Amino acid sequence: MGNIDLIYNADIMISPCDFTKTKPENIDATLATTQSALLAIPPYHHFGEEPSVSLFDLRNETLIVPYATELEGPYAQLSFIANRKCYGHLAKIAVTTEEEALLQVELGYGVMILPHHLKHHVHVHTRTISFQIRSVLFQSMPITTLIRVMVPLHYFSKA
Repeated sequence: MGNIDLIYNADIMISPCDFTKTKPENIDATLATTQSALLAIPPYHHFGEEPSVSLFDLRNETLIVPYATELEGPYAQLSFIANRKCYGHLAKIAVTTEEEALLQVELGYGVMILPHHLKHHVHVHTRTISFQIRSVLFQSMPITTLIRVMVPLHYFSKA
């Protein structure tokens, strides 16, 4: 049984990804949690004096995006939204993990939109600021069908 089979044979799957556009009709999806997003900025960044920013303020910035290849995931979705608000004037660096993204921010390679619960995981000189509009959110969608519980896929991919 492959990883894809595990997803389709699972009865409950909790995911940070929004599969509502691609899910089969016989699967229900319900929003589980929502949390505000913050902007992580490197030391001495010009946003450092601002109490809050808008997505449009990110134009001409470089956005560090963890899990950028997970197109249904919250980081990729927020990067698409930010890019639209900046009319395409937003560079992007794709990284594989949140830890790598936070290190890239600390080293001054760009900024990162992060969920509020990661606020205390930023590096010592990295600052976080809020967005002016509280609608910049991270959402988790559980997709449910019947009774079994799926374990995260990374447990099956270890050598």
